[in-house]
Amino acid sequence: MAYNGQPSSSQGPYYPAGDGKGQGKGYQEGWGQGYQQQGWNQGYQQQGWDQSHQQQGWDQGGAPQAYPGAPQGYPGQPTPESFAMAQAEHQLAAMEETQKHKEEQRKAHEVEKLAHEVRHVARAQSESLFVAKQSCAWALMNALVYGLCLTGDQWGVSTWHATSVAELTITQGLMNVEVDLTCKEHFHGDKKLCNMLRPWADHEADGATLADGSSSPGLWTNKELKEHVCKRSKEYCITAQRNYYAGYIPLFLLPIAAFGEFMSMMLLFFYWHIKPSTSMRKMSLQLGFLGVFCAAMSFTGWTCVRPWLSGFPRMFAALAEQKGAGNGVFTGFMETWRMPVGWCLACCFGALVSNLGRIMMQWNMNYHQDEWDPEGDKALLGLENESLRAAEKELAYGAA
Repeated sequence: MAYNGQPSSSQGPYYPAGDGKGQGKGYQEGWGQGYQQQGWNQGYQQQGWDQSHQQQGWDQGGAPQAYPGAPQGYPGQPTPESFAMAQAEHQLAAMEETQKHKEEQRKAHEVEKLAHEVRHVARAQSESLFVAKQSCAWALMNALVYGLCLTGDQWGVSTWHATSVAELTITQGLMNVEVDLTCKEHFHGDKKLCNMLRPWADHEADGATLADGSSSPGLWTNKELKEHVCKRSKEYCITAQRNYYAGYIPLFLLPIAAFGEFMSMMLLFFYWHIKPSTSMRKMSLQLGFLGVFCAAMSFTGWTCVRPWLSGFPRMFAALAEQKGAGNGVFTGFMETWRMPVGWCLACCFGALVSNLGRIMMQWNMNYHQDEWDPEGDKALLGLENESLRAAEKELAYGAA
């Protein structure tokens, strides 16, 4: 815009040509005239500055609005849309960073868990191998104890005393019965009980010898005892027969128990050192349970079938026709307290409990890591078959 035909101040100050001193005067005159001609004051009042000021709500605390005809923004001024977009981008970047951090933590945790599982499996395999070796040694010991039970005759032992008898000991075995008698040397009364028992204590069994090859007085085979008693008394024949047949139960079942325990040991050793197959592991457990079953049946069968030794002295007295003297309250036989169990029966019971404990330990052992898992392989084959059928169905529908 020009003032009095001169360019406006926006294009620079006006200086009349050739008048150096009049430059300031011309500038002031031109500015004032232009100012009045343009009606600055009138325009200021006509625009309604005060009204627009109140309408825009400047006093009410609102943001000042652009006056009419003014530009709506200058370059670089943020708008609400750009601010919201920047805030959303910042939140999205923060969420992505958090998600990335969580994903890295999850992967690190999975790697650590996998490494822990690998170490656990290796440690479990090492421990299981050590336990398997101990179980093999344990099974061999049980099998030897089963065999040791058959080498002795002390399955049941009882002791009595009477008026003229210092000690009467009867030892019951699987195939033999031994009678050991000690009479009172300084007894001056009736010695009929001692004399009655002396033939039983002095008898030597036919063909029965001790470990050193010598014969033992008072040793009766169960067969001889059965024949002798059954010839003289039908009442006590059943007692001698039970004593005879009871010995065959452990004699038949304990070798099977020892064989089952030994084969269980061999299969367990082959499973951990040669071929870790499921059938071999199961067969080892089954043979171990066979040993437990046979040992339990031999122990229970012998204790149930065999006659109690408490009736033997009265049987001897009845066969010698001294039944009244043998049953006397004050002069008869009085049993001395002792454990009525011989070392053979104790070994049989101990081996039975030991065998059961070993089988329970083997039952809870971890499997070999190279053993074929039928359940897992079946599930894997099922998934593969389902995937194959789904692919074939999709291919068939796609071709149609």
